[in-house]
Amino acid sequence: MIACALAVAAGCGRLHFDRSGDAGAVGDAANDGAASPPSFVQLIGWSNYASGTPQHPATTTTRDVLIVLIDINSNTDHIASVVDDVGDDFVSAGASSTSTMNPGGAVVSEIWYAAGTRGGATAITVTTAAGAALWDTTLIEFAGVAQVSPLDRVVTLDNAPDSTTTSNTPAITTTQPDDVIAVINSTTFLGNLVAGSPFASYETGANDGIAYLGPATTPGMYEADWDCTMACGEYNASVVAFKAAQP
Repeated sequence: MIACALAVAAGCGRLHFDRSGDAGAVGDAANDGAASPPSFVQLIGWSNYASGTPQHPATTTTRDVLIVLIDINSNTDHIASVVDDVGDDFVSAGASSTSTMNPGGAVVSEIWYAAGTRGGATAITVTTAAGAALWDTTLIEFAGVAQVSPLDRVVTLDNAPDSTTTSNTPAITTTQPDDVIAVINSTTFLGNLVAGSPFASYETGANDGIAYLGPATTPGMYEADWDCTMACGEYNASVVAFKAAQP
């Protein structure tokens, strides 16, 4: 699977980019809350709802990171905003990916996040710029992620060709210990993650795949790949790695 993700020139899909995140201060006052590795708090998904409609997770916790993974039923629209009911500052991770010939129709996928949260949120609202329908939104909450400048790496994949056996998300190479990695793979007919994968997975209502790993203890290459129950069709993927808080 790793070889496929690295050999994109050989037809495994077009790798869009892999960039380092912000070079935020390590060990500063804003990142001083966690000596232990990040820990999973909650995951909840919503499907087939209108742009701007509030959705309701379990109450969020102070100083966590909220990761929002979104599919739009369009290849021309984009996310205008993500907000919650306590005023957390959600920003784009710069992880937009597209597939124009996805079996379910053209798709844009994006990942947004809020770090150093206020806690107490019970409503998340995602709004598209042109009002396109949202196929799915998934919220993942983790404790122990950096409070400021949390991005480590971002990778996206556009218009990846159909596979009959495995849907290969591009590999991401972390640079920090104990990163949290979030993945959205937008295709249909996904089965389980390939045997031995360190990731956990969640299947959305539109049959897209969400995967997450935290912590990724050792810096290095990580890849979330799914077996296909039949031909997966053209797909796209977005992957973001978030840095752990430092003591």
